[in-house]
Amino acid sequence: MKQPQIRQLTEEAVTIEFGDVISESLNRRIIACQRQILSAPFPGFIESVPAYCTLTIYYNPLKIASVFPYRQESIFSIVCGYLKPLLTQRDNWLSVAAEEIYIPVCYETPCAPDIEYAAKFCGLSVKELIELHCSINYTVFFIGFIPGFPYLGTNPEPMNVPRKAQPSLSVTAGSVGIAGKQSGIYPFTIPGGWQIIGQTPLILFDKHRESPCLLKAGMRVRFKPIGHSEYLKTLPK
Repeated sequence: MKQPQIRQLTEEAVTIEFGDVISESLNRRIIACQRQILSAPFPGFIESVPAYCTLTIYYNPLKIASVFPYRQESIFSIVCGYLKPLLTQRDNWLSVAAEEIYIPVCYETPCAPDIEYAAKFCGLSVKELIELHCSINYTVFFIGFIPGFPYLGTNPEPMNVPRKAQPSLSVTAGSVGIAGKQSGIYPFTIPGGWQIIGQTPLILFDKHRESPCLLKAGMRVRFKPIGHSEYLKTLPK
């Protein structure tokens, strides 16, 4: 596995590059590093943002300078001095415990406008596509695009369908989509280009919750099929 590299992103942020592939083992390493930073943040730390292969650290350089007024190094060097020891602790990422959650999904009409196309493209029946989508534990690699949108991977073969050539102008909140090797869930009603194969009644983002995002990077997700009547009963009022 590649040795992580720390790159200066701006005067207020650095990015740690862990590799150049999308993998669950790399994701565990990133999440382990993030947890270590959050458990003992350095002075001036603001937040950390994981992605497929990177972890970006945001900080307040003025705060760091005020804590270390006589240090001759740059702020970047001071931050690197804190981060580098964390990156040499190779065994910590192996024991990262992942929180698991079941996501109920209605794969029936009218919740799944693109499921027949997706199944045909993949050479599957609709039933086989649903069974395949519910057969594995997905990893939440990161939250992006819009608040609460999880990038989930990876779709099992042969469930690999391209994005829409013409994006939909309105994708309903809770829609479960697939594109390439990824699955995702739309937290809001917005335009989107993923193939929609179902809908969940769960609220992915709620600003009134203590933790607004239902899902977070490093979690494991398992999809569970439900009927349309159950879907309607469990919709938030």
